[in-house]
Amino acid sequence: MYSGDWRISVLLYVVYLASFTFIIVEEAMYMHDLWPSFIYSPLLGVCLANPSRRLALMFFAPVFCDVLLVILQLIHAFRTAMLSGSLINTAPLLKALYKDGFIYFMAVFSLRLWSACLFSWGDSAYWYTSTYLEFALTSISASRLTLHLRKGHR
Repeated sequence: MYSGDWRISVLLYVVYLASFTFIIVEEAMYMHDLWPSFIYSPLLGVCLANPSRRLALMFFAPVFCDVLLVILQLIHAFRTAMLSGSLINTAPLLKALYKDGFIYFMAVFSLRLWSACLFSWGDSAYWYTSTYLEFALTSISASRLTLHLRKGHR
């Protein structure tokens, strides 16, 4: 969508690189701090650890990428609507990208933000339920986008 403006491409790469570099460095530091708390439970047959609220940082970093993508998508939709008179006159594939892409990124953004807040301030008993819900709803959103893209292609 933004291949015509090199500055936007550079901005996207810089934001993604900064975000994921932060995640990798923070995850390495987190694992270093978490390592002493690992124990093996012979009763359950699993390794257990005591995670900390610092894990919320892993969810906050990608939120900036999601916000940037939604803003860029809205700008592109607005420009396309201005050129063609409305979004109704655009190609079916582009409409599917606008509609489902916006829904997908808003769902992912909301779920990541909710998970980050839950890890920051919520009860630790609910930490992993938000993560599993995020995985499930992200998968559902991606499937919906794929189905609508196929429908728009026909």
